[in-house]
Parts: sequence; C-alpha cells; structure tokens
Amino acid sequence: MLSGVKHQLGGTLSRDYLRGALAMGDFILQTRDIDVLIVTDRRMDEEAFNALSVLNEQISWQPNPFATRIEAAYTDRCAIPEIRRFVF
Repeated sequence: MLSGVKHQLGGTLSRDYLRGALAMGDFILQTRDIDVLIVTDRRMDEEAFNALSVLNEQISWQPNPFATRIEAAYTDRCAIPEIRRFVF
C-alpha cells in the first residue's frame, strides 16, 4: 500500500503512521481493521485524491485477508496540530 501511495503522491508524502488497535497492541486478528494516517506536505488536489481513491479500491481487490480491512485517512500537515512523539 505504502509504495502505491508514495507513487501517487510523489514528493508530497510527509509521514505515514500506523494507528488504532494494531499500533496500540490491542489488535484482534478476526475482528479488527488496520488504521493508517497518511500526512502530506501540502493539500491534495482533486486529481491526487481521485488517484488515491482508485489505489484504495485496487488494494481491496488483492487476495490478502486484510485488503478489505485497511482504513486509510489522508490529511496535510497544515490541517493537523503539531504531532508530538511520546517515548515511554
């Protein structure tokens, strides 16, 4: 998935984050989805958003048991407050 996102976004991909149950260690194989957050350096135009929609649909056709259980959220760096990292 990430390689396809990088290809579609080119140099605008800033960060990608795994979030949700899998990231927190509470993942249940049979019932949970995989949540990712993709952050870009600038706002995506309609063309980029449409290309990512096609990519997400293509991923859902893959013969991977998680292909239909990926939830991807996309935003740009200006739309979210500064992300701070906590180390425990």
